[in-house]
Amino acid sequence: MTRPSPTGAKLSKTGADHSIGKYRSIDRWFSRVVDALRREHPDKLAQTLADYAHRPQRVCELWLAGRQSPNGEALASLLRSPIGGIVLDAITAGAEAEWIARDRRARRLLTIHEREAELRREKAQALEDV
Repeated sequence: MTRPSPTGAKLSKTGADHSIGKYRSIDRWFSRVVDALRREHPDKLAQTLADYAHRPQRVCELWLAGRQSPNGEALASLLRSPIGGIVLDAITAGAEAEWIARDRRARRLLTIHEREAELRREKAQALEDV
């Protein structure tokens, strides 16, 4: 068995026997986002992420596998995309900050208003058909 040289031990930031644990991935935070996106977009999710994050599909496959996670630039692109609400909700799940609650209420109201407008259009179309 070899031992680290005294010089190598001094240069090392951690000792040779330092363990960072079995689960050393720092990328697990993105797994909540992946779970939420899989529920909404079960088909071709890697391609969907690649399109919205402006990254290669292979990189997005690594995100889905939990081996890597998006950097800040890719995350910002995802948040600005049509799936941004899903991403934001997954990231902030369980958070109790007031701004998060206000944002969720505002997005819920926007969805309701959009549905109301669609129902009005359907009603107008139905009345024209009579």
